[in-house]
Amino acid sequence: MPLIDCKLINGYTEQTRKLLSERITDAACSSTGAAPEFVTVTIAEISPNNYMRGRTQKIPATAPMQSDKIVLNYLKAMESRNLKLANSFIGDNFQITCPGNEIFNSLEDFLSWGKVRYRKIGKEISSLDLSFNGLEAYIYCHGTLNGEWLSGKPFKGIRFIDKFQTFDSKIISQEIWNDLDLMKET
Repeated sequence: MPLIDCKLINGYTEQTRKLLSERITDAACSSTGAAPEFVTVTIAEISPNNYMRGRTQKIPATAPMQSDKIVLNYLKAMESRNLKLANSFIGDNFQITCPGNEIFNSLEDFLSWGKVRYRKIGKEISSLDLSFNGLEAYIYCHGTLNGEWLSGKPFKGIRFIDKFQTFDSKIISQEIWNDLDLMKET
């Protein structure tokens, strides 16, 4: 039964403290084999007046947007074709790898490639799975695609999986797998 004590500078939001406790619990479960109900996490908060690093008192930084939220916001912006917003979620050297090993380094090039495949496309997300390594995260998103073929005929229920890699709160890669070509109109 892991008992984990954590200390934070006072000032983090309740949501951030809850997320921290959940992720510490998950780490304890995966490394010790304990069920979540047997993992205890406590957070003690320290007044910024009682905390100093480098001879300077510090206050907590605002927690960054979480990787799953970054991906969901990016996907929503892409579906509505708000490229300015979508680009705000991607980092330098961003790369998209599509079925057929088509590789793109810009959203504009990726969308141009899609214009000869379908008129519009959207995603019904079934789940997001996350894994972390420091400031790096991997997010697997899966569900089904819906949209409209070039002829105007609708499609739906086509399986997809996207693998995203984020670093320092920016998407740096997206790998796409789907059955779109298997289901395309002939």
